[in-house]
Amino acid sequence: MFGTREKFLYFECSACHCIQICEIPYELSEFYPEGYFSLNLPSPNIFKKYIKRKCFQHSAGNHNLLGKFISSKKGNASFNVWLKHLRINFNSSILDAGSG
Repeated sequence: MFGTREKFLYFECSACHCIQICEIPYELSEFYPEGYFSLNLPSPNIFKKYIKRKCFQHSAGNHNLLGKFISSKKGNASFNVWLKHLRINFNSSILDAGSG
């Protein structure tokens, strides 16, 4: 992202085929400078967070009137189609694989 051209070695897990870095650099702050966008996200609005939680719960199979109403008006996020088939909740651990 910052054009450092630094090289890193990765390996692939033989069980799950996840690709991971071999050695995590000792000082990660060198790769995330002060202006890095993910570190400057605004605090979530408590009301919006509550609404999203209710929509998630409804999509995951824990039906509730607020989640049903919002989903009927705004539609479901694309991941909600398969979300209800997973047995997860807000305490579940989820791997967020991506950049940033």
